[in-house]
Formats: sequence, structure tokens, C-alpha cells
Amino acid sequence: MSMMGELYRVSPTQLDVLLADHEKIKAELYPDDFPDNCERSGCSVEKTWNAIEFLLASVALNDDGNAVFPITGGNETGCVLHYGPVLFLRPDEVADVADAAVIVVIVIVVIVIVIVIVIVIVIIIVIVIVIVIVIVIVNIVIIVTHNLTRNRD
Repeated sequence: MSMMGELYRVSPTQLDVLLADHEKIKAELYPDDFPDNCERSGCSVEKTWNAIEFLLASVALNDDGNAVFPITGGNETGCVLHYGPVLFLRPDEVADVADAAVIVVIVIVVIVIVIVIVIVIVIIIVIVIVIVIVIVIVNIVIIVTHNLTRNRD
């Protein structure tokens, strides 16, 4: 078994209500009709939570200049489920994570563009080399053919 990442969105008002009563947190995350009623405001990032956190934490900084860990570095609610405490981020912390996500996407796009440019350059170089080789071979054939016809005469 492994740990799965589950993320839920609640309003600041709803968060305050949930923090006041830990049983409400359990009821919100796992309603009586779960899993039949999966229309919650959340998503599962499955086992990719660690990779997501690594990418975002490497560029996300809060106002104090400290790294933001969007999944394992939240504030504790006091409610413990399965593998550990239920954590939450305040709206300003979510904004820090969103800013980091934009930076990560931009970096990935730039890396992909650079890779595509390098591939195109390599293809062009290979084409030029093939053309040069063909020209050299054609010239050799012409020279050999010319010499053979001169020797016959």
C-alpha cells in the first residue's frame, strides 16, 4: 500500500466551521454515502502528490521567503485520519502555491521548446551531412567515370 494525495477546496468560512469541530472534517471528507456520493469539491492526485510537492516546493516561497510545501506542509487541523493529520492551507498560502504552479508550467514549457529546437537543429545537421556525403559520392562517381572513359580513348 502507499499513500494517496487527496485535495479538497473549502471556503474560508467553511474552513473555520470545520476547524471548530473535528468530527465535521471527517463527515466532510467521508460522508455516510461515500463513495456513492463523490461530488465533493476535491480531487485525488493519487501517488503523484510527492512529485507535485517537489516541483512546487522547489520554486514556491511564502512572504517570509520560506519554501511552501503544498501537501505535507500545511497547518494541522487537529483531526487525524489514516496516515496522519488532516492539513489545510489558508487562502494566502494557496496563492503562493498557485504562483509557484505558474512558474513551474513556464519552466516546463521553456524546457520543451529548447528540446524541440535542439531536435530540429540535430535533424538539420544530419540532413546537411547526408547531402554532403551524397555530393561527395556523386563527385567520386563522376571522376571515376570520367577517368575510365579517358583511359578507353
